[in-house]
Amino acid sequence: MSSYIPPFATGNVSALPAVTGTMTTTAYISDPTTPSFSEDVSWITGYMFIHQQSHPSWRYAYILWLAILFVFLIFAVLHLTGRRGGVVGAYWSKWSLRRRTFRKRHSLAVARRTGLPHKQPTALPSNSQMLALTILVAATAMLCFLGPDYIDPNVKAWDFSSRALHAKANFKRGVIDQGALMSFRPQYTIGKTWWTMGNRTGIAAFALLPLCILFALKAPPFAIFALPFMIQLHFDKLVRLHRWTGRLIWLVSTLHAVFWVIQLAKDRRVGVGSLAISYVGIYERFIFACVSYFALTLLLLMSLRPIRDKHYDVFYNCHIALVPIFIIFAALHHPPIWGWCWVALALWIGERIWRLTWYVYVNGYLTRVRAPPAASPMYGSSKLEEEEQWEMGGMRYADPEAQVSRSLLDKGSPGSPPEFNRRMSSGFGALVSSPVTERPLNSTAPRSKYLPPPGFAHMTIMPGRTVRVRILTPGFISWAPGQHFLVRVPCLGNNTHPFTVASICDEQAPTDGGRLIEMLIRAKKGWTKRLWDEVASLLKHELAMPEMEDLPKGYEAPKHGVIMQTRVDGAFGSSIRARWGSYSTVVIAAGGSGVSFGISVLQYVCMCIAGRDGKYLGGKPGGWGQKGFKTDRVRFVWIVREFSHVQWCANALRNCINLVGEDALEVNIFVTNFKPTTPAVMVDPPKEAPKQSTDSLAPPTPFFKHGRNPSTTSVDSMASGMDDHSPIVETNYYNGEKGGPQAEGELGHEEHILDYTNFDGDDDTEMPGEEALNNKIRKEGKMRRAKTRRLAQSGGLRPPADRGGHAYNRTSTYGSDRIGSGSGPLPTSPLAEGQAEGQRFSSLGGGMGPMDDEATPTPTIYSSDSTVNDRKPAHTRPPSTHAPSFMSEWETKVAGDKKGKDDADAKGDKGGDGKKKPRGADDGKDLPLDVDEDDARDMKVVSEFCRPGKPKMDRILEEEVERATGSIVVGCCGPTSLNALLRKSIAKNISPARIRAGDLRGSIAFVSEEFEY
Repeated sequence: MSSYIPPFATGNVSALPAVTGTMTTTAYISDPTTPSFSEDVSWITGYMFIHQQSHPSWRYAYILWLAILFVFLIFAVLHLTGRRGGVVGAYWSKWSLRRRTFRKRHSLAVARRTGLPHKQPTALPSNSQMLALTILVAATAMLCFLGPDYIDPNVKAWDFSSRALHAKANFKRGVIDQGALMSFRPQYTIGKTWWTMGNRTGIAAFALLPLCILFALKAPPFAIFALPFMIQLHFDKLVRLHRWTGRLIWLVSTLHAVFWVIQLAKDRRVGVGSLAISYVGIYERFIFACVSYFALTLLLLMSLRPIRDKHYDVFYNCHIALVPIFIIFAALHHPPIWGWCWVALALWIGERIWRLTWYVYVNGYLTRVRAPPAASPMYGSSKLEEEEQWEMGGMRYADPEAQVSRSLLDKGSPGSPPEFNRRMSSGFGALVSSPVTERPLNSTAPRSKYLPPPGFAHMTIMPGRTVRVRILTPGFISWAPGQHFLVRVPCLGNNTHPFTVASICDEQAPTDGGRLIEMLIRAKKGWTKRLWDEVASLLKHELAMPEMEDLPKGYEAPKHGVIMQTRVDGAFGSSIRARWGSYSTVVIAAGGSGVSFGISVLQYVCMCIAGRDGKYLGGKPGGWGQKGFKTDRVRFVWIVREFSHVQWCANALRNCINLVGEDALEVNIFVTNFKPTTPAVMVDPPKEAPKQSTDSLAPPTPFFKHGRNPSTTSVDSMASGMDDHSPIVETNYYNGEKGGPQAEGELGHEEHILDYTNFDGDDDTEMPGEEALNNKIRKEGKMRRAKTRRLAQSGGLRPPADRGGHAYNRTSTYGSDRIGSGSGPLPTSPLAEGQAEGQRFSSLGGGMGPMDDEATPTPTIYSSDSTVNDRKPAHTRPPSTHAPSFMSEWETKVAGDKKGKDDADAKGDKGGDGKKKPRGADDGKDLPLDVDEDDARDMKVVSEFCRPGKPKMDRILEEEVERATGSIVVGCCGPTSLNALLRKSIAKNISPARIRAGDLRGSIAFVSEEFEY
C-alpha cells in the first residue's frame, strides 16, 4: 500500500520524502505543498494559509513578555522597598549616571561666523539608558533569530526537549482531502527558511506593539509603568524606549516584508508557471499589509528629530491619525495573532478616553464657572469684609474659616478645619494661633496675587522674553513637585504643549491660590513665540484679553498682564516617584528656565521642613517630626544668564527663606553674563577697596548675540569679584578671542558662556529696561552683602537655631558673606521669623525706597494693597496705579529710550495716517518691562544671593557631602551641559567605600527632569 503524494504548486520536488510502503524517511521539506486550485484567489489564499506558523512557534513572543514582566517586577520591588542603595547600588550609580557630551573643536567659532544661534553640545543617552536600549535591541534580535523558526505543531509550546526540536516528518497516509488544508502544513520542526524567518519577524513585530504603546502612554492606570506599585516611570523617562521600540518594529517589519518578497519571488505555481509574487495584488491581506507598512513608515519619518522639532504640530497630528490606521490594518493582515494588535489599540484608545474624561472635568466643560467669592482679594477685589479679617502682630489676614467653608470644603479637598487647628510641637512646624481661629503659616503661596477666573490663565511678561502663566482650573487637580502639564491656549490653536509647573499644589490652602498652576514659558520658536507675541500685542494695545473671549460675570481684569482661556491636561512626570524627605540633604541645581522644576521642588521641601505633610502637597507622606522624614538642609543653586531673570521666581525664593530660615536653606544664584572691568569704571565702589587678585589681567570683552554691546553689561568689576573671592565660583571663563569659547571645559570639549543657562532656541533679545533692571539688582545685592558683612563683623547677626533650639555649628560657604553667620536662636515661629527677617533686611537696605521700612510679610499673608480702580471695558487692561519705588530709578530712562521711537506714533498704536495699527507679531519688539510692586520687593530681598560667575559644581557637591548627616539627593533641571556636568560630579562623589563603612554620605541619589534616568 502506498501513500498519495499531493500535487506540488511550490517548493522543491527533490525535497519530497521518499516513500517506502507506509513509512516515510527522515528527509525534510523546507517548503510545504499547496494543492491545485483553479481560481487565483483560492490558490494564493491556500498558499498563505499553509505557510503560517504553528501555534508552538508563538512561544518566542510569550518568552519576550515573560522576560519584560520579570525585569519590571524586580525594579518595582526595589522601588517600593527603597532597597536600591547599598554598596552594589553605589557601584551601579557611579557607572549608570554618567552621560557623555561632545562638540567638534571650533564648532562654536563656526556657528558664530555663520550667525547661527547657540546650540548645546551633542549628547549621548546616559549609560543606564544606553544599556536599556542595548538590551532591547539584543532581546529583539534573539526573538527573531535564536532557535528554530517553525516548531512541530504536535509539540507543546513549552516543550524544549531535543525530541521536540528534531521531530521526524510524519505525513498522513491515504488520499488527501483538498479541503483539509491543515494537513498540508509541515508537521515537523524547521530551522531557517525565507518564509519561516518572515513569519517569525512578523510575530516579533506584533509582540512588540503593546510594549511600544505602553512606553508612550502618559496617564495611569493605562500607563502601567507609571502606577505607584510599579516602577512609577512616566513617559518623560520612557520616551526614548518608546522611540526605539517603534524603530525596532519598523525594522523587524521591513525584514518580515523582505523575507517574504524573496520567498514569493522563488515560488512558482505548478501548471501555470507564474511567480507567487504576481498574486500579491489580488490578496487582500497583502493590501492590508501595504497600508499598515506605509502608515508605520510615515510615522517613523515624521518622528525624526528635525521634523519633530521644527514641525511639532504636524508630527503630533500625524501620530494621532496614523497610529490607529497602522494597528488596525496590521491586525487585518494576519488575524491568527491579531490579539497583540487589539491589546495595543485598546490601551491606546482607553488612555485617550480616560484623558479626555479627565480633561473635560478639570477644564469645566460640563460645569458653569462659579461667581468669585464676594470679598476675596485673590480675584481682584481689594477690600475684605470686616468679619473676614483678623489681626495679629499689626498685620491683617484673611480669615481661614470663611475661606475654607466656601472654597476648600466645597471642592471636597482632603484638607479640613481640624487639619488647620493641628499644632506642630517643633519650632518650624508651629502654627500661629489667634484667640478666635488658627491658620498654618508654613506655606509658600503667593501673596496678594491676582487669581484669574477658572478656566483662564493670567499671563505677564518678564525679562528674558519669558511669560509667567498662572492657571486656575475649574475642576480640582493635584500634582507633584516637578511634574508638568500639557497646555492648550485656544486662541493660539488646538494642540497642547508640555511645561513644568513652578508652583506647589497645597490641598490644605484656605483659598484657591493653593492650587494655582504657575509656569515659566520662555520664547523660542513656534508656539512659545506665538504666545509671547500674543501677550505682548495685547499689552501694547492695552487689552486685558483677546477680543474673541469674554470675561466671566463677576470677575475683573488684572492691573498687570492679560488673561486668556487656557486648558490643561495632566499632571505627568516621573518626579512623583522621588522621596525627597528620605534624605538628610537636598541639593537642587537649575539652569536658566529649568528653574521651574527646581523652584517647585524647593517649595515642597521647605514646606515639609516647616512641618507640613507632603501627602497634602502632591508628594509622599511625611514632614518634619514625622517618622521617616530626615531632611534638615536644602541647597538651591541656580545658574542664570542675567540678574533680571531672578524675577522669574523671586517671590517663591523669598517665601522659602522666610519659611525655614537660612540655615536650613542656602540659596546661591550665579549670573553668567558679566564683563569684569578695571577699577577705573566702577559704578558703585565700596568704602574699602578689596585686595587685588594676582591675576590682574582683565578678560576680553565677550560677544553676545542679537548685537548687544558688552560694554553695557550689567556687572562691573566689583560685582565680578562679588566683594570677596569664593571657592565655589569661577569668573575667569573668557579667553583671548573676542566672544570665543573657553578652550576646554569640564566636560572635555570647548564650552560657551551659554552652555549652562540656555536651552536650544532660547531668545536672548534684550527688552527695553532690562539692562537697567540688571544694574539695579546688581547694585542692590552688592550693597546688602556689604552691610551684612559689616553687621556680622560687629556681632549684630545671629545664626539660626535648629529645631530643638540649638544653634547649628556649620561654617558658611561664603564665610561672613552669608546672612545669619553670628550666634543666637532663631525665632520659633514662621511669623516671628518673617518679622525678624523684614527688620533685618530693612536695616540693611536703608535708603533704597519707602519699602525698606516695611516689615517683610510672611508667605501666607494676603495684603490689601491690590486696589482695583474703576475699570475700562472687560477687554481693556486697567493701567497700573503707580510705579514701584524699586523701579523708579530706571523707569525714566526706559521711557526716554522709547520716546524717540514713538514720536511718530503718538501712543504707539497709530500709523502715519492716524489710524489704529492692527495687532501683529512685532508688537512686543519694543515692549518695556512691567514690574509690579510685589515682584520689585521680592527682587530686592533675593538680590543679596545673586553673584556673577559660574559655580564649581564639584566643590559645591563636596561641601554638601561633608556637611550632610546621611544620604543626599540631587535634583536637576537645565541645559544638556549642566545635566552632564552634574551627573559627572555626582558619580565622582558617590563612595561605595563610605557606604561599606556605614557612612551614608557616600550615597547620592539623582532626580532630573529630562529624558534620562
